[in-house]
Amino acid sequence: MTNIQSFEACIKACQQATVACHECAGLDIAQGGTANCALICFDCAEVCSVAAGSMARGSAHYADICALCAHLCRQCAAACAVHAATSEACARCARACEQCAMECDKHASGRQV
Repeated sequence: MTNIQSFEACIKACQQATVACHECAGLDIAQGGTANCALICFDCAEVCSVAAGSMARGSAHYADICALCAHLCRQCAAACAVHAATSEACARCARACEQCAMECDKHASGRQV
C-alpha cells in the first residue's frame, strides 16, 4: 500500500477536474453546445473520480486507473480548448484536465497491465 501523502496533489487535481468537467458539460447542455464536448467531459469526470478514490484507498490498480485518467484528461482538454476562447467553463475545464493529466502521469508508471 502506498502512502496517501504521495497522492495528495494528484487527488486534488482529479477532484478539481471532476468539478470542472461537470460544470462544463452542464453548461454545454444548457446552452445548446456540442454533444461531443459534454460527452467527453462526463467520461472524464467519471474516471477522474475513480482515480481519486483509487489513490485515496491505496488500490493496487491506482496506476492503471491513473494512466486511463491521464489519457481521457488530455482528450477532454483538447476538446474543451476548441471552445476556450468563447467559454470560460471550457477554458477552466481544459486547464483542470491538463493539470490532472500531468499529475496522473506521475503515478501511471506503476501500471499492472
